[in-house]
Amino acid sequence: MKAFSQITQTELENEFGISIVGGRFLPEVEPWIIPSWLEHTLAYRRNSFATMRTEKSISEALIAPILMAVEERYRDKITIFSGEPLITEDLSGVCDFLITKVPIAISPRESYFVLVEAKRQDLFSGIPQCVAEMYAAQILNENDDTVYGCVSIGVQWIFIKLEGKVATTDPTIFTITEVDKILGVFGWIVG
Repeated sequence: MKAFSQITQTELENEFGISIVGGRFLPEVEPWIIPSWLEHTLAYRRNSFATMRTEKSISEALIAPILMAVEERYRDKITIFSGEPLITEDLSGVCDFLITKVPIAISPRESYFVLVEAKRQDLFSGIPQCVAEMYAAQILNENDDTVYGCVSIGVQWIFIKLEGKVATTDPTIFTITEVDKILGVFGWIVG
């Protein structure tokens, strides 16, 4: 059994038949009006980014508030979970965040469709791990429906789409100054 955090792109290709390719899949999204509480939170947290030394601190300070805004808007469509394990026959690990298509779910059991992986320094190093999590979600969903993923270092965000066994990494890298667009992407995915 492979741990998400230790999987490489080569292992994804050779052992699971998953290709990671670059390509635009995100449309021009409608930016959201940022909730005032989120603006205030991010302004406060951005000033202390240099002191965030762990993935956990980045997750709590910058990523979680953005996901809370998504959940606030779509509480009748989704549930967001933090620190939940995903385990298949071949892959296992804990997801930083995952979103299910089940509103007000008590535990994440099915209909996984977005996974968000936090990384401390290198945005691109998190792509194989995120794709492995997306593939595990696809297996647990028991179908080949599209699963979306996101890797973030807090101040940068990149989105991934897994269709079948092809993971497409959109070339757009969003920055924390584009929170309205990041929220718009999540809105496009959820909607």
